[in-house]
Amino acid sequence: MDRLRILFRGILVLLILSLPFIASTEENNKKTNLAKSLEKTKKPKIQFQEDFYDFGKMDQQQTVEHIFKFKNTGNADLKIDHLESSCSCAGALISSKVIPPGGNGEIKVSFSSKNFQGEIKRTVQVFSNDPDKGMYTLNIKSNVRAFLEANPKNVDFGSLKNGETVSRRIAIKNLTNEPVTIKEVKTDLKDIKIGEFEKEINPNEETTINLTLTSSSSPGNFFGNIEITTSQHSDKKLT
Repeated sequence: MDRLRILFRGILVLLILSLPFIASTEENNKKTNLAKSLEKTKKPKIQFQEDFYDFGKMDQQQTVEHIFKFKNTGNADLKIDHLESSCSCAGALISSKVIPPGGNGEIKVSFSSKNFQGEIKRTVQVFSNDPDKGMYTLNIKSNVRAFLEANPKNVDFGSLKNGETVSRRIAIKNLTNEPVTIKEVKTDLKDIKIGEFEKEINPNEETTINLTLTSSSSPGNFFGNIEITTSQHSDKKLT
């Protein structure tokens, strides 16, 4: 009888001692699952103060800039992968590529009006690890005022035989409210000669430039530019 009692007591003690171990394992599993669940809910979120900017009126051959500010309103690191921009527009990240939760960033967007005229719209795409908005589009707009207008804007000399000479005319109109002086007219095509023209153009008046092409190059198509420089406003150029 004494042996049976001792054996029974030993089994009872073993069962009692194993209960805290089982409870501890279940608690650890709960903590692990909770940590995994919280990890899944962590994500970055990009939020811009503005996604559109209007540069307003600007002249040709002018470059302007604007800084778009944003914030990571998520609870995980925001990583800016890269930027893509449309023609004559450039975007540059001027802050860190990794923005912690609550942190701020800046993107500088520049636009060159070149020879554009009228209302111009451009975009910059921001690519990040934001799961809800991996591509964010920034928009800019401007109204470009032309100072000279060329008619026609494109000159076609047609098909030429070797040694043949063809002439074309371009009318250059002054669109400003003050006289414009043409400082220089040049081309990157060696076979084109530029004739004499009136260099002073009054407001809303025009001058005519004669272009003469003598074909002496190898057969095939050719393309080039004619650049007109005026002495007004820091040597503005029309191409």
